[in-house]
Amino acid sequence: MKLQKSLKRLLGMAALVSLAACSSHKIVLPSDTYDVGAKPGHGTVVMSVEQKGLHRVPFSLLYREAGSNKLLSTSSISLPFGYRYKSNKTDTLDVVKNYSQEYGHLSEKNHENSFHVFKLPAGQYEFYGMYIEDDYKQGTWIPVKNFSIKFDVNASKATYVGNIGIETSTIDNDRYIVKSVLSRNNHISEDKQVLSKLFPSINLNKLVESAHLAEGTGLKVSSRHYGLQKDDGNGRGD
Repeated sequence: MKLQKSLKRLLGMAALVSLAACSSHKIVLPSDTYDVGAKPGHGTVVMSVEQKGLHRVPFSLLYREAGSNKLLSTSSISLPFGYRYKSNKTDTLDVVKNYSQEYGHLSEKNHENSFHVFKLPAGQYEFYGMYIEDDYKQGTWIPVKNFSIKFDVNASKATYVGNIGIETSTIDNDRYIVKSVLSRNNHISEDKQVLSKLFPSINLNKLVESAHLAEGTGLKVSSRHYGLQKDDGNGRGD
């Protein structure tokens, strides 16, 4: 009995530590004062995300140190939808293109772009899984962990890790079975044009391409995401 109690305590402590180790990096809004080298030993990750298909699916990407299966190395980056950037009344940069049709013959035209800049300790990392965030279609979704997209972070530098493409569709129009096709592409020329306005303090002439970008370009991974309809508290779903 004492052994069981001790084991429970250890498991509980491990769970708390693992939760504390996980962090969520959210989109960094445009800033003229964004400083690449502000945090010693850290580097800046620059990436863009292009979503096509279903309307506003809130994905998160799981990442960890490359070659590590340790739970404590796990973290995630939320992929919120893009935003409209306006520097003045005459200069408008629209980085969001939305269509309201969710299913049917127009679903492939849903198209949204977003840009993400965040800091990590210098080292080698990989995106290894993804999940649909809770409450999409009032459901709870099972994460998938079936790929490895490597990227590196260089101390005191901004590293372009690529454009992550996510194409989504439903299986037989069932909103609780979503198919996604994940890809990585090199859109650095196009992305630099947007980044020069969103993050003007990042020296794009010194923007480094991830050493793993070439090997992952063109990679496509198909996954199925299964959701469970949430109960509204009265014994039924929505």
